[in-house]
Parts: sequence; structure tokens; C-alpha cells
Amino acid sequence: MYIETDFNKLANDAYHILDQQYKSGNLTLPEVNVEIEPTRLHWKNVKEFLKLVRRHPDHFMNWLKTELPNQEINWFSGSKSDGLIIHGKRQKKSNITNMILKYVNTFIICTSCKHADTIMTKSNKHWEFECIDCGMKKFII
Repeated sequence: MYIETDFNKLANDAYHILDQQYKSGNLTLPEVNVEIEPTRLHWKNVKEFLKLVRRHPDHFMNWLKTELPNQEINWFSGSKSDGLIIHGKRQKKSNITNMILKYVNTFIICTSCKHADTIMTKSNKHWEFECIDCGMKKFII
């Protein structure tokens, strides 16, 4: 009985620490997996990134198209599981990394409490951003 109680306390403490790390904005993003060709860049693990940050692929794609207006951007396949293609010459992995950081700072991290435990839901014409931790809400067009 004594050992079981100690184990439960240790397990609860470990989960609490992990939960605090996630909520404190210490979001660990996956390494960007890209294949660079002369006229295009294939970002292979974009689906993994979107799953981790809990964002809808359509929202991310629309945002990416506004950030890179002069470049053609398409999903590699209809299932969106094979990544996306950014057409254009002189593509760099650092460009994608910078775009990810900008997206995370704008649409993932709460501006009020700086935690990463946020969600976005689609309403009629815009997206609603909500922080699970502090309850802050805002609308994004």
C-alpha cells in the first residue's frame, strides 16, 4: 500500500510537470523535413506540425498564401498527408522555419498569458481563437 501511494504521487507529479511545460509556451516543434529542388520546395511533415499545434490545414494554407503572395502553394496530394509544395526558385529551409515561428507567435501562443494551450474554431466568416489556460478569446478574420 505504501509503495502504490508513492508511485501514484510520483506519477501525478510527473504529469503535472509535463503539463506545466506544455502550458508555459515551451512548445517543442518537430524538425522541418523539406526536400529542396531547383524550382520548388516540398515540406514533407507539415501535417505533423499542424497536428501538434492543433490547427486546421485550411487555415494554415490560407495564411501561408497571404504571407507568400507571389508563390504558388499546393498540397502535394488530396489527402494533405504528403506535405505541401511551394513553387519558386531559391527556396531555403530557413524561410520555412521563419514562417513556422511567425505562425506560432501569431496563432498558437496566447498574447495574454503566453501559453501554447490554445484552440481555434471556425465560425461563420472567421476563426475564433481561445486560450484554454486563461480563457482569453479573440476573432481572427
